[in-house]
Amino acid sequence: MGRFLVLGATGKTGRLAVRELTRRGHGVTAVVRNKKTLADLGLNKVKQLEGTILDSFTDEQVQDMVSDADAVLICLGHVLSFSGIFFPPRRLVLDTLKKVASAMDGGKKKKRIVLMNSNGVRNKSTGEVYPLAERILTGLLYFTLPPHADNVEAAEYLINEVGEHPNVEWCCVRPGDLLDGHENEDYEVVGSVDPSKGVVLGPWKTSRFQVAHFMASLGEGGKVWEDWKFRTPVIYSPALGA
Repeated sequence: MGRFLVLGATGKTGRLAVRELTRRGHGVTAVVRNKKTLADLGLNKVKQLEGTILDSFTDEQVQDMVSDADAVLICLGHVLSFSGIFFPPRRLVLDTLKKVASAMDGGKKKKRIVLMNSNGVRNKSTGEVYPLAERILTGLLYFTLPPHADNVEAAEYLINEVGEHPNVEWCCVRPGDLLDGHENEDYEVVGSVDPSKGVVLGPWKTSRFQVAHFMASLGEGGKVWEDWKFRTPVIYSPALGA
């Protein structure tokens, strides 16, 4: 079985990713703000490290965490409060991603990064086109809403800076509107959604469980990983409105 490092493990999606990985029999190290947060899942075999990658661990400690894992799942998100959105760390995802990628860069073995992002982030390198109104909207969000800018810059860092690195493989997962519940595998994964239906303002919805399930499958490697590595797939559930 594989070994996984999950960042953002106490968030709504991250905790589901931890649960899914352990259900599949993998070893999981979860970085958490508070160890009590995962207690209700009853996952006694999960190794929990309290703190954040940015503030609580040295570069050497992060390297040790990464070296012990086959894949790193990054499920980080900003706390939905005024201070969480507009106060530091304003580049929580980007700065964490950089620290993880840097730790992988010096290793001798290929590692996988699976990043949870958003379908509000456009992959310009593939010529992806969003409707004009949504390009204007996401442009405004970039300058006014730090979490959106964080997602944009994290995706662009993987695409433009990491690229097809020999030791750092990655996938940037872009779900639609996230919903709780709906714990089923009735979802689809595509390279890009149909812009004629709208993207940010379109019908695309995804359950958090489905995102966690797909991220776990990516982290395991195999055909799913070969299909989507170095790409920015969109995941959505037709049953939820698309």
